Amino acid sequence: MDEQVIKKFIDDSQRKEQERIADEIVETQIKIFSALYEKASAYTQLIIVAGYASYFGIWALVKEYINSRSAIWSALLMSLSVTIFVFFEVAKMTLTGWFLLRRNSTIQKISEIPNPQKILEVLRTHDSETQKYSVKWCKFWVYTLLPTVLFALVAIVILLIALIQELVCGL
Repeated sequence: MDEQVIKKFIDDSQRKEQERIADEIVETQIKIFSALYEKASAYTQLIIVAGYASYFGIWALVKEYINSRSAIWSALLMSLSVTIFVFFEVAKMTLTGWFLLRRNSTIQKISEIPNPQKILEVLRTHDSETQKYSVKWCKFWVYTLLPTVLFALVAIVILLIALIQELVCGL
């Protein structure tokens, strides 16, 4: 009988240890994924904002030299791209505000907890939930990024073709 109890205890201990390790692996992967998303998002914002500024600056300089249909289509597509980008950024700003409010609420809760272990547990739970939302948000980011980039690329191609046509025909 004692052997069975010991074997069950060992099996339970091994299972719990494996579950703990698996949880740590998942948690680490979520942290890595969240960090990668943040870096990619920041870089994308920089490139897109610089690209929009450059495009509209060039468009304003050359719109009178290209046919009006090309100028309108190019501006319309780039405006759609900008609109999608801005709506995404507003949604992200709103979500970030929500995360900050939740964090503030969590901090207020832990200020009333005397047990440091319980404080760490509450913070880990909060961080885990936040990271899970970040992973889900990344999917939305990809679906927003694709039309933003595609509309911008088509607008740029239209503008470049119109400029090239004007240069070639103007010679």
